[in-house]
Amino acid sequence: ARQKAKDASVKSSISSTVPAAILCMDDGNNLSTPTAGENICTDSEGQWPTLETSGRWTGVSDPDVTNGNFRYTANYQNDTQTAVCTETGCTFSD
Repeated sequence: ARQKAKDASVKSSISSTVPAAILCMDDGNNLSTPTAGENICTDSEGQWPTLETSGRWTGVSDPDVTNGNFRYTANYQNDTQTAVCTETGCTFSD
């Protein structure tokens, strides 16, 4: 039960970045490299969260928001699970 709670927490943290990334896109600001505690984009108060359960941000593969799209990833649970986030939300490899 504890592990499931930790997984839910990290998934929530990852998913919480999408609305901030959409705001960046609406303002025409490209996404920054995901680093815990750093701004998601310039002129943004939203920050990349620290990921629990041995999680880490693994990069932005499409940071240029001018085309209306973005894509970034994170690994968690000691790199056994992956999250991919786009403008439509996040998917998790469970």
